[in-house]
Amino acid sequence: MSSEALTIDEISQRYQRYVDQYPKNGLISVEGSTGLPLKDAVVNESGISVKLNLSELEFECLIVPERDSREPEQRAGSWELHRMHNKEALTDLDDEVLFQLPAQLINIQKVQITADHTTFWKYTAERVRDFDFTETPISGDVVEHFETAVSLVLVRSNATTDEHVRKIVQKSDAVASYLVYPVLEGVAKRYCHEYVSEDGAVKEGKTVVTYCGDKEFGDEINQVGYLLHHIENVAGSDALREELYKMRVGVREFYDTDENEEYGVINGFRNSWLHGEDEAKAEYGTILSYTALLLWAMMLEK
Repeated sequence: MSSEALTIDEISQRYQRYVDQYPKNGLISVEGSTGLPLKDAVVNESGISVKLNLSELEFECLIVPERDSREPEQRAGSWELHRMHNKEALTDLDDEVLFQLPAQLINIQKVQITADHTTFWKYTAERVRDFDFTETPISGDVVEHFETAVSLVLVRSNATTDEHVRKIVQKSDAVASYLVYPVLEGVAKRYCHEYVSEDGAVKEGKTVVTYCGDKEFGDEINQVGYLLHHIENVAGSDALREELYKMRVGVREFYDTDENEEYGVINGFRNSWLHGEDEAKAEYGTILSYTALLLWAMMLEK
């Protein structure tokens, strides 16, 4: 199917087929009840990272993976043998479809971090770099840190011979997790710039609606879950509020949490990381997709 023909409904159907069929057709088995490797790894706190594996199912259901049409002798010894990606299949999608993609990516994250995830995050970084955020100003540092986090996710362990760099690369998912949370917080504050200052202080005459009660002038918002709740319920456009609701459903299903506790789960990521409690094998993906959603919202709403 050509990228031009893909609608968000068609992508959603393909992704759901991927999730439904993976338990019996997938490459990877992680101890757990669902047969969905990354979800089981997270729920069981196994510390296993699952990403960028390819099987027949990925070719059938995902957007980016592309079969290698080269002759066998041309492919021998090539790292790209199992990593052929048709980036344009995703980047040629309509911007409205790209805006709606994060909620779909949360769904297939139950299986693993895929090439669709990484290509989408990378393309978002490219688009953000060239966008004028004058109306909802974002500091260059936030944009740069988003790009850095994406680069950490994309880097390969065999990309360098420097021992010290290799050790960082081997922990790149965890390093990215520490970086993406403040990036999401910074982007969310800029979306809510009419309500909160960059330091998190609620502006005079404004109220921030959180799942733990309202925050008024003089209060500080230091949890990104509060900001996401406020955007979904008050500050966001109708389109963004709908996508945030879909994302929240995806978080609920992925982390097996109760309804209306999803933003508390996201807040809990940071506490766990700061205290060194978790390996953070999936959280960076969740946070990058939330960040990308807000960035696409800003670009489209302008």
